[in-house]
Amino acid sequence: MRSATPGQWAVFYIAASFLGCASPAPGNHQPFYFVQHMDGAEAVFDAIQFRSVRKDGLLYSPVTMSDETQLSMTPPLPSKLTFTVHVPRDPELRFSIGATRIGEASLPAPVVFRLHIDAGDTPELCFSETIARSRAQVWNYRRVDLSRWSGKEVRLTFETSLGERQRVPSSQPFSTMQLPVLASWGNPVLTSVSAPTDEPHLILISLDCLRFDHMGVYGYSRATTPRIDQFARDAMVFENAVSASSWTLPTHMSMLTGLPPSFHGASKWRRLDDSVPYLPEWLAQSGYQTVGIASWVYVSQAFGFDRGFHVYRVLDQPRAEVVVDEALKVLRDSRGQKLFLFLHFFDPHWRYLPPRDFIDRFGARPDDVSGLLDMVADGLPPPSTKEIRQVMALYDAETAYMDGEIGRFLEALEEMGMYDSSLIIVTADHGESFYEHGHWEHTQTLYDELTRIPLIVKWPHSTPKGSYKQPVGQVDIFPTLLEGAGIEPPSAGLRHLGRGSGEGNRNQITSEVTWIAPEATTMKVSLRSDQTKYIATLVGPTGDPLAARDITQEELY
Repeated sequence: MRSATPGQWAVFYIAASFLGCASPAPGNHQPFYFVQHMDGAEAVFDAIQFRSVRKDGLLYSPVTMSDETQLSMTPPLPSKLTFTVHVPRDPELRFSIGATRIGEASLPAPVVFRLHIDAGDTPELCFSETIARSRAQVWNYRRVDLSRWSGKEVRLTFETSLGERQRVPSSQPFSTMQLPVLASWGNPVLTSVSAPTDEPHLILISLDCLRFDHMGVYGYSRATTPRIDQFARDAMVFENAVSASSWTLPTHMSMLTGLPPSFHGASKWRRLDDSVPYLPEWLAQSGYQTVGIASWVYVSQAFGFDRGFHVYRVLDQPRAEVVVDEALKVLRDSRGQKLFLFLHFFDPHWRYLPPRDFIDRFGARPDDVSGLLDMVADGLPPPSTKEIRQVMALYDAETAYMDGEIGRFLEALEEMGMYDSSLIIVTADHGESFYEHGHWEHTQTLYDELTRIPLIVKWPHSTPKGSYKQPVGQVDIFPTLLEGAGIEPPSAGLRHLGRGSGEGNRNQITSEVTWIAPEATTMKVSLRSDQTKYIATLVGPTGDPLAARDITQEELY
């Protein structure tokens, strides 16, 4: 401890060995993610005060502002964090800044962010910005050009402090204990914008509720997916892909964990446990920039989806054009970094309200669209097949609109020179029912209209490609992306999607769905092989999603 600046705030000083933040050797232009090197930083701040607020003593955490989560450096106020780094050629320092006060819409005082650079002579201020009191809860993206120091080893100091307060008696102590302000440096990374990336970019595109049999590549007669069909010519098309469940949350978790829902445990009632291996976390630890753009609450931070992502955003206007606009920003801002990008599109999901230019694409506009959609929402039987056809036409129009936007994204990848070398997976979390078994929409059944899904995989340089007829499951996406990154899966029992070779074929693919009602817990489990599908319905005591064990119905197809 030592005395410091005016105010006589106690100072905690950590003089680390710098092994954790040792800079890359000259010529090695791997991006430097500062949050991943916190253990090797010099840190100056009030340790006693900080420990009283944050018991774990960590100087970083995921921080969410305006539905966007960023893995951030979160030191107390005031503080300094200093890293020793090697500045590569064509360097760019990227980060966000933001401040929030828990439970308040505004800040009690401005927050000042400064960045100093020391190349061994005189430290210089290379960035300074003040977040005004009215600008709380907003991420502000920033870049700093460090070209002047290219090729040098420097010390970078991230400094945060509170600005001048107003209308507060001077006799009142200026204590951050009374001002619970969280000041965050969001996902700071130093990279070379011209450095080549040897590993492929990894892109996972999930199309919520998209039925495989409503796509041209799977034989549909309507032109709903011409751009995805074109993409499929460069890829492997899996003709018998099976979802892990019949609704959004568990299926996406199975993609990102490689585990069935009963094993990863994430549900409406429980977040993903930190002990479960999670794809973005593995990729981030291997040097990937991990970014997720999602469109629905069941793929949100509330259930742990943001874990391991450097940036994770849930959109409040989840139209496909907004998803693509945000994705293109990510591509432009990720030069010099190998990227894992997760995109979640929501357009085919109920309510089926395609843009005006698409609403009559596959038939005349229904006279009463609202009444038609209310029929679906209320689970009412259709008066005739006409209403089913009208609902399908709206659904197909949503799909066609989304397909065009996905085409725009793929074209941008090509223009940026990223398409050919990328591993791109296009799939769906589940399908959609149009009253085939007395149900609309999805969730509480496991029939093929829900569990047969599209799965199209383009490996780097489009090798291999063609069709693949053996059954595969969503859990295979996890090891496939790890393999693409050159990472061994955490379990030898996991397998990648086979590259069309037929290796590691499973005899059966499982799906499951569970729901809890006041009177009982109900679970459906299906086993699907090449020729057969078995569905069992089980019930048990309410309140426990794993309590269903008594079989009440069996179906064999």
